[in-house]
Amino acid sequence: MNPAVIVSPCGPALAAIRRASRTVPVVSHCVDAKNFLGEVASLARPGANTTGFLYFGPEAAGKRLQLLKEAVPGIERVAVLHSAEDWSMFWAEIRPAAKALGIALVPVVVRTPEELARALAALTRDRVDALTTFTDATLWAERQRIAAVALERRIATIHEFRAYPIAGALMSYGAAVGEVMAGVAGQVDRILRGARPADLPVQQPTRLHLVINLKTAKALGLTVPPAVLQQADEILQ
Repeated sequence: MNPAVIVSPCGPALAAIRRASRTVPVVSHCVDAKNFLGEVASLARPGANTTGFLYFGPEAAGKRLQLLKEAVPGIERVAVLHSAEDWSMFWAEIRPAAKALGIALVPVVVRTPEELARALAALTRDRVDALTTFTDATLWAERQRIAAVALERRIATIHEFRAYPIAGALMSYGAAVGEVMAGVAGQVDRILRGARPADLPVQQPTRLHLVINLKTAKALGLTVPPAVLQQADEILQ
């Protein structure tokens, strides 16, 4: 088709595009920098034919844990659902935060819906009282099931995207997807006007949004402290 530019998720989709062509400009939207798969030399100067937008940096993982502890002060053990991919930057942020907050992290690898089913079944056995995620495609697709099981077992949850509390999770803290895609559209516009992806820095959102589902809080028997509610960008009733 000889496109002027392709917009794509990063990770496997970006890898497939690059197997087909090294020359077509790509604007990729990514959870973190590692998923550019070496196509970007640095965030400030990508240096080739790929640029894009990050949903958030790894430091948000620690902030999510802090917000969860503020909302539910009694939590002690937090499950972290993640794939077997390299999430080292996120672990580097969340582990010190957990130590400072007196929280024990329980890593749970989930690569398939079947593994997710086993992981959710084991939450009670593992004495988990809260849950967070490093979201990939599998966890994103299963967000309603994760929210439903957590609610059934009275487990507080916080995630990256607003779609999780919309699905019934307690909280989310991360970028607004619409804002990220608007930034992607801006980069496409610049490329169509003649800019080179090599010269377009990979961008990050200027702000992250806290969303709280009060209906879920009530179902969990929780009263979210006013200090946390005051930080919220959106409260779902």
